[in-house]
Amino acid sequence: MLSCLRGLIALSASNQDSRKLPNSSDSTLVGEKCEKQSINESRKPSAVFYNNVRLIGSKGAGLCNVLVQDGQVKWIGGVDEIRGLPVDVEKVDLEGRWLGPSMIDWHVHSKLAAHYNHRVHLETVKSVEEVFARMREALTDPRYDREDLIGVDMRNGDWPDNDLMNRVNLDERVSSTRPIFLFYNGYHSVVCNSVGLEKYGEKAEGSGILLEHDAWPLTHQLGKVGDEVMDGWVQTWAENAASMGVTEIVDLEIDFNIRDWRRRCINGFDTLRVNLGIYEYHFEDAIKQGYKTGDVVDADGLIKIGPFKMVTDGGLGSQTACCHDPYPNTSDHGIMNDSPGKIKEWTRKATEHGFRLAIHAIGDQANTICLNTMATNPIPPLEGSTIEHAQLLVLDEIPIFTRLGLTASVQPVHLVDDRETCLKYWPGREHRAWALKSLADVGVKMKFGSDNPVAELNPWEAMAVAISRKRQGGLPLSEEQAVDIHTAWVSSTSNGKASIEVGDRADFVLVDKDPLQCNADGLRSIVVHGTILGGRWTFRK
Repeated sequence: MLSCLRGLIALSASNQDSRKLPNSSDSTLVGEKCEKQSINESRKPSAVFYNNVRLIGSKGAGLCNVLVQDGQVKWIGGVDEIRGLPVDVEKVDLEGRWLGPSMIDWHVHSKLAAHYNHRVHLETVKSVEEVFARMREALTDPRYDREDLIGVDMRNGDWPDNDLMNRVNLDERVSSTRPIFLFYNGYHSVVCNSVGLEKYGEKAEGSGILLEHDAWPLTHQLGKVGDEVMDGWVQTWAENAASMGVTEIVDLEIDFNIRDWRRRCINGFDTLRVNLGIYEYHFEDAIKQGYKTGDVVDADGLIKIGPFKMVTDGGLGSQTACCHDPYPNTSDHGIMNDSPGKIKEWTRKATEHGFRLAIHAIGDQANTICLNTMATNPIPPLEGSTIEHAQLLVLDEIPIFTRLGLTASVQPVHLVDDRETCLKYWPGREHRAWALKSLADVGVKMKFGSDNPVAELNPWEAMAVAISRKRQGGLPLSEEQAVDIHTAWVSSTSNGKASIEVGDRADFVLVDKDPLQCNADGLRSIVVHGTILGGRWTFRK
């Protein structure tokens, strides 16, 4: 069963810091733990009275009023009901639109996402030759004038000429003088030309394809920009998220992000709530500072410590997801990055120190190993711990999720982005790929996300795919694994509920129709008229 564990003896914890991954040994990355402070007075939400609004998920479809005070829902009443309004309340007529809990994206990578629009997009190319042609055009395109020329999002499921993708052909057909790096969808592998390898300390030999731990450092070293530029890119990205109705993200960037996010907040960032993932490389420094999941690290309470993250196997786009069956026409089962012993040690340690878990497992063998290993720990994972992706499952093992209280953090759009790749590399197992209904049927809680920039940050498209198993106008993948709109909706809302309730945070989305009455096309056509975080607008159409 453990065929994916090849090479794990060499993949000990001690060698992982040799790849120049970000670490927090420099105290400037950590900073002092933020003392409890009151919300900045200039951003403190005043009382707001929303009237003439319809509530998503409410039993009645009539108009009502909602009072928000101190960032929380104070009361909800009929359209003619007005009680206990503060003297200085702001009154907002929502003109009969639909108000509901805002959206959350449970899995993003903020810096990679901010870089995305400054790199060559390759998601639509259909062959290696087309990749080379696109990159030759980019050599003289002023949009990509930095030294490193980076292409992202290659999807090779239906390419006829995969064997041409290597270092030698990149040198000969694109450039041998400018560093070039091509990432497959998912960022688990990258193809480099010779000068690119040499620039970052690798030998210019072999295929030039770096996998998993060998590839990850490049995601952080390539195209680095100054803090001011990056913060501007992140702000633009966050504003786009707000325009989609999103008020909260789980940022799983492989970095110790406390310094960056605190700096952004000091400089005025207030667009999203951010939960920061902590990796092995930063864990010891985090606990020395006294951090655990849920701790606030900025004065306004927007930035919190999120889960402890492990990336136990690879990805489908790189054919490194660890599977029980070998990939077609090979003896290769993929790559398991961590041994069962290490998974057991770190999940136990993180839980004991108060961290929720976020355990990446894509292949079915990776999921088997992670679920069964965690089941042997002396204490269960903390509530809200997740298997990230849970992409290919052994259906009989799904009840382990419920026994351990694990949430499945899934990215529905991956199932259409990777449809051809799935059909090519997981033939005959499509009914176990993104098995959303099988998870829902046994009561497994799900959280939807995007893995942005791997997929677009668009919760409406994610829900549309979850209930239809296809993109608009496209072919479906295992339609029997579609979920109902209620399941998709509560997997996407920031409060995990269908509607807003008294006592909830005042994090809302305002839309033109009731999502719970929509089919996939209806979800895609929803217009977001406004996004409200803690009682203040972060987007207003």
